[in-house]
Amino acid sequence: MTEVQIKVNASNLINNLGAVFSDSKKVLSELMQNAYRASATKINISEEDGVVIVSDDGGGISSFTDLLTLAQSGWDEDVMLANSPYGMGFFSTLFSADKVTVHSNGKKITVDCKIDFLTQKIAITSSDVHIGTRVELHGCKVENIENALHVHCAGFPIDVFLNGSEKPMPSPHRLTDDFKDFGVGKIKSELSKFRGNYGYGCTQVRSYIAYLQGFVVDSNYGYNSTHSRNDVTVIHLDESFRARMPDRDCLINPEEEENRISGALVDFRKNQISEIKKADPCDLFNYYSAISDLDFIDVFNDIEVLPRSFFGTLSHPIKSSEAYQCSINPLSDRGPEKNFFTKEEVKIGGFLRGDPTGIDNSEHPYAMALMMAISRSESIILKKKLDANHWVYVNTQMIPDLSDFEYEDRNSDMPLKVTYPEPLKSGNWNGNAVLLVDHYLIEVPSIGLGVRVDLKDGLAIGCDEDGFEFVDPSIMLFPKESDSDVLDQCNTWISDDQYDESWASTEKGSLNAYLRVLRGQNPASVLSDLLADTDCIIRETLAGKTFIVAFGSSGIPSVAEAGNE
Repeated sequence: MTEVQIKVNASNLINNLGAVFSDSKKVLSELMQNAYRASATKINISEEDGVVIVSDDGGGISSFTDLLTLAQSGWDEDVMLANSPYGMGFFSTLFSADKVTVHSNGKKITVDCKIDFLTQKIAITSSDVHIGTRVELHGCKVENIENALHVHCAGFPIDVFLNGSEKPMPSPHRLTDDFKDFGVGKIKSELSKFRGNYGYGCTQVRSYIAYLQGFVVDSNYGYNSTHSRNDVTVIHLDESFRARMPDRDCLINPEEEENRISGALVDFRKNQISEIKKADPCDLFNYYSAISDLDFIDVFNDIEVLPRSFFGTLSHPIKSSEAYQCSINPLSDRGPEKNFFTKEEVKIGGFLRGDPTGIDNSEHPYAMALMMAISRSESIILKKKLDANHWVYVNTQMIPDLSDFEYEDRNSDMPLKVTYPEPLKSGNWNGNAVLLVDHYLIEVPSIGLGVRVDLKDGLAIGCDEDGFEFVDPSIMLFPKESDSDVLDQCNTWISDDQYDESWASTEKGSLNAYLRVLRGQNPASVLSDLLADTDCIIRETLAGKTFIVAFGSSGIPSVAEAGNE
């Protein structure tokens, strides 16, 4: 039987480590970690004449041989169990400097990093450093040490001083007594920062920054400079986690471990929410956004009130210019009233549910009519999503979804009906019927609505947003005495994803002029106003001239110059 044996090419291995330890800033974290493991209480880092010096007051180095042996850490059993050291951290210093000198326990060594490590005979000589360890990195180039330390020190357990400062680098995420136990370590995060239905941070309820042995190994917070923030959710992971070599800034199995951390965080949050509910069930509504983000919305199911802030009334339905303007107005706009509706009040109050604001993007002919009925009736609408089994869905009426109905004619079996009297005047504009009425009626039997709209507000029926000349019928109801936003209801004037202001202005001007004539205003006055809106350069060019304008039976104008004034 032929046998083979695994061997290591030590020289190639050492040389290849130079590519592994590529980040000179990580040298600082490796030396900081070694100082902490040596029971140091503080670390001093300075930069003097191209030499980076890291010194501590720890227990020092017991064996330079262990220090210079790859994959042999030399730490005691407690440190080995808690930190699982790889025994490779010191070697990162050898690839970041031209020369490294280490002082500890009255002795020192110097390694020339430009010479093959395996061929060097490194002498152990005497040193004046008897307390802790002092590491000198000659020719080490660490760009902006202060910025690097802001990251490394954020969750580090002991003080780090830079360039002799009396004030240590900030450690806002350091593990302290106010951290709480949770499934995978310790956590610091009060739920109160997520209080408020629309408050800052509600969508960050699942986010965190995780530390292992004082250094960041995972973060999904979504903000820059999280290391300096005091309001982030900070997690210090327990010894069951291990960081991946060489830089140890991520976990060994990131996806699996992140799922484990996220699961523990969600469980922790749900426990926080349950505690709030025990103390004051109504206070729970203040955390709606956070609870919704946690998919814990069924926690509201057995609370037999709902806050007034969860309801609203529909605003006037227009599409309008650059963005759809239909929205649900909060009930608080009506003035101070009770803070909560009971289950019984909702049951008997004719409350509605559904998303009427989505209808303003519908091309269905009666979309605007439905929104007008809801807005004019001031119906109270549930504007928050709750669990499908919540009692509110049993006790409220569903706003009909017009997409379920094919439009054929005004007398078809539709979930709503629009009727109006014989128009006072009628006409046609761009292929659309224009009717002047003093009122119209909208009925929505399924939700018990019936509203009469008098004078002020117009309504577009059978209009789509791309020109509305192909929908049959295309009807625009206008009040007999005033203008309205009917054109805004059926067109957004978006071209190539941009709002075309000129297009909107031209169409509105044309329709307005037509309505003025239809309402019996002096045609000469209407024409005069239209001409006044033309380009000023044209008006100046034609200044002083007189024209005779005649419109034939087909509506095509003829213009003749009558002579100069």
